[in-house]
Parts: sequence; C-alpha cells; structure tokens
Amino acid sequence: MTEDRVVEWAAGCCLAPMAGYTDSAFRRLCLGFGASAAVTEMVSVAGLSRRSAASCRLLRRGEGEKPLGVQLYGASPGDFARAAEIVASMGFDFVDINAGCPIRKVIRSGSGSALLRDIPRLMDVVSAVRSASGPLPVTVKIRLGWSPDEPVPREIGSMLAERGASAIFVHGRYRS
Repeated sequence: MTEDRVVEWAAGCCLAPMAGYTDSAFRRLCLGFGASAAVTEMVSVAGLSRRSAASCRLLRRGEGEKPLGVQLYGASPGDFARAAEIVASMGFDFVDINAGCPIRKVIRSGSGSALLRDIPRLMDVVSAVRSASGPLPVTVKIRLGWSPDEPVPREIGSMLAERGASAIFVHGRYRS
C-alpha cells in the first residue's frame, strides 16, 4: 500500500478496532457497507512475539477484508519490532500502533495511553515498527494527551512523521 493510498482511505470512514467486536465477520460487514479500511482488534506485541495462540487468533481474516491493518499494543520497542516482522509477512495492508487505549490493565503495563506520557519511548516504538514492517505503512492512534494538564506536544504529528508514521488517528479526547 502506498502512502497516497493511506491518505485516501484515512480520509474516508475507517472502522476503528474495538476489543470483542471487530472480528472478521464484523469487519467484512463494515467494509461491505462502505468503510474505507478496517483494523483488527488490538493485538499484544508481547503475545505475538511469543506466538501466543490467543494473539495469533486475533489475526484471522476472511476473503475480501481489504484494506486491513493490524493494531498492535505494548510497551517494548523490541517486542513491537518482532511483532511487526511477523505481521509484515501475513498480507496485511498496514500496521497501526495503539497509543490511545485507556483501559487500566493496558496502561499499567506501559502500553496504550501510557505511551503518551513517554513520548521518547513512543518515538522509539514508531521507529522500531517502521524498520521492521518492510513496505507496510505505519499508522498511530493517539489521544489528545493523558489529561488536560498533560497534552501531547503540539508537534506530535511531525514528530511521528519524522519517525516513519504515514498517518495518525486522533481520538479527540484525553485518556482521563
């Protein structure tokens, strides 16, 4: 997928990943009704790096799921790189980094929205995924920040682009 194609579908109505909902059947329905792209449920990079059955199950897809990205979450740039290498060879169209999930279990591990409190680590994650994902575009899901007192830097878009992100999706509220 080219960067121009990423911009084209990102400007449309993309199906956001929702844990417990965005399985293959739901994604195919949404794509059939006009979604410009779909994303898997978020997949743990640690689990995928270990080839966990539960993580691998989230990567199942059916005929006609195009364009389809994989949303990865975790805390370790190394785990992100290993996971990106795995999914790069599986026929997905892009890799999406989750830096927006507010669930306590996720942020306790330094993942999801917790990455918004450690921008240097987030940049390392994006660089790691960009290096390991081959030709696949890399996108990033963020929020406005951790809280109104801890917003992301104004230049977050250019910072992510410099590290190799093709697009960012902003969930227009804070983690709090």
